[in-house]
Amino acid sequence: MKLIINADDFGYSRGINFGILDAYQFGVVRSCSIMANMPAFDHAVQLAEDNPGLGIGVHLNLTCGKPLTDAGELTGPDGLFRKKDDLFSSIGEVPCEVIEAEWETQIEKVKGSGVNPDHLDSHHHVHMLRPVLPTFLKLAGKYNLPVRLFGREYLPGEYKDIVSPDRFSGDFHGKGAAVDTILKLVDENKTGCLEIMCHPGYLDETILKGSGYSMPRPHELHQLTSSDLITKLQEKEVQLVTFSQLDKE
Repeated sequence: MKLIINADDFGYSRGINFGILDAYQFGVVRSCSIMANMPAFDHAVQLAEDNPGLGIGVHLNLTCGKPLTDAGELTGPDGLFRKKDDLFSSIGEVPCEVIEAEWETQIEKVKGSGVNPDHLDSHHHVHMLRPVLPTFLKLAGKYNLPVRLFGREYLPGEYKDIVSPDRFSGDFHGKGAAVDTILKLVDENKTGCLEIMCHPGYLDETILKGSGYSMPRPHELHQLTSSDLITKLQEKEVQLVTFSQLDKE
């Protein structure tokens, strides 16, 4: 089977960037998603230049930090993106054109930095909300990029040609962030391609102040660099791949 272990939040902070890099160099992570609007974006790009084997997608964002466009419908009085619960409760009232413009700007910033993105996903899975999914798929089609989906059944007929892993799991998270979780998922998905989401990182002031999911990140990194996990995935003949390898036999 093919397995994509994708680390979210590349570019959030230097601590997160270094954690993802260690999970790639010393562990089982081969793919990550970069946040174009976050403080450590430039630092992430520098690390990416020195690690060309690390697959990098765009972690499209509507819920953290400051937008790259003048997107008043998406922001609060402080000029920052509205909090997740606030945005999700009224996402249907936000014009699709506003979301599309912001996300296209984020994609273009990544491409303009010299990073050639290999997929699209989103922060807090906002792309899977019913009012947002068509805009997300439209951009995936425009840029000819694979995507993260909870299942291919979410693809409308006109988007059936968009590439994605066969299955997705968010189980490696919080109390579920353990070697055994990954091994169990592998045993349950022996064909096709599975994506497992993860959030490795080192703690720094930015992540401690800004993220509601901070303390588990070093633990995730420890699990993802476990020699036991590396050995057992090799024994099971699991192929660790990136999104760019999805359509290759």
